[in-house]
Amino acid sequence: MDFPFLKKKDAVAFDIGSNSIKLVQMIQTKKGWELQKLGMAELPPEAIVDGSIIDSMTVTNTLKDLIKEHGVKVKDAVSSLTGHSVIIKKVSFPAMTEEELADSIQWEA
Repeated sequence: MDFPFLKKKDAVAFDIGSNSIKLVQMIQTKKGWELQKLGMAELPPEAIVDGSIIDSMTVTNTLKDLIKEHGVKVKDAVSSLTGHSVIIKKVSFPAMTEEELADSIQWEA
């Protein structure tokens, strides 16, 4: 699997949930993607309620601490969003190069 939006061959991904923040750092090798780092930090019950961030400072500090604890230096990060507040837009693109596709996606976003 190739991710044209990544500038380098490694990335870190975050999953911010109601109870915790999970971190995964992967690197792309000739054999595929390899796990480099894995971490999780608990969030207090009042930080995220019903999918909404109530205490953004706590969430931010927990994320910063998790990154520092695991020594993450990667600048490319990926994440996904779910829930009732997410807006989805379906788009179609003609056949094009990866560079043209990256530009088109940025324009559509």
